[in-house]
Amino acid sequence: MSVADNSAARKAQAIRAHARRGVWRKLTAWVGLNPAATRADALAARWEHGARAEAITEALLAPLTAAGWVVRHDVRLQGRRWNVDTVLVSPCATAVVVLDTKAWHRGRTTDLVGGRVCCDTEDRHDQVVKVAGYARQIAAALALPGVRVLP
Repeated sequence: MSVADNSAARKAQAIRAHARRGVWRKLTAWVGLNPAATRADALAARWEHGARAEAITEALLAPLTAAGWVVRHDVRLQGRRWNVDTVLVSPCATAVVVLDTKAWHRGRTTDLVGGRVCCDTEDRHDQVVKVAGYARQIAAALALPGVRVLP
């Protein structure tokens, strides 16, 4: 899968397209007079940043397939509005790992501060709690005895 194929990249494209639908919006965006397009471009840039991080994660995990791991990206549970960036199934199929890729600041330390996950001074604990919730929901959906689902 390429960066352009992943869901974050598709979301960025959709945001930009929505702000430019119709001839008038395209024209005003082109000449810099469409504030909605300017806001959409800023939001789309954040989604594209995430898409690049997901592509890096995908490349880092690719060698695991040679070791027997099953690696799936952009996994969506039926009936859910969210997707999981990556799900890994161990070669013996007794462990499932749920990953949510984040592009945190390079060069900043990620630490526990007062029992909360922080990237430098930024509290990121809610993001960690969210992926733990994804793992619980995937475990419930699988409902396989003897299989551990880990965030």
